Amino acid sequence: MPCHYAIQIGGETGFREGCGAAIFRLSNATADAIDREGLDFFNDVIYSRKSKERYYTYSSWKETPVPDSWTSEGSWPGLSCSGASSSLLSKILVAASKKGSYYSTKDEGEILVIPNHKLVVYTYYG
Repeated sequence: MPCHYAIQIGGETGFREGCGAAIFRLSNATADAIDREGLDFFNDVIYSRKSKERYYTYSSWKETPVPDSWTSEGSWPGLSCSGASSSLLSKILVAASKKGSYYSTKDEGEILVIPNHKLVVYTYYG
């Protein structure tokens, strides 16, 4: 998924664990392709660039809304400690709660793609 640039990268770290998010602007061409293809766009997108080991392998992509467990406390781990502005967080949470965006998960991480706002949100914790 080509991205033009990062618009927010932030997080918190503790002694051994941390959480945070990297939020990127999605290119117009990629957002348009996702709008055209829907969930099919993500058919072969399950590995990070780093490795095909299990830890870096994502689950099958799904269309939003995300599971209630993600937002039961207002936000999910990673997003809640991202340092993103309240207006950006609001856009992300609204998109996550309704049809039209796509998400995948892996151990200690999630990706949410919001074509309508041309955003890619990667969150991590652990």
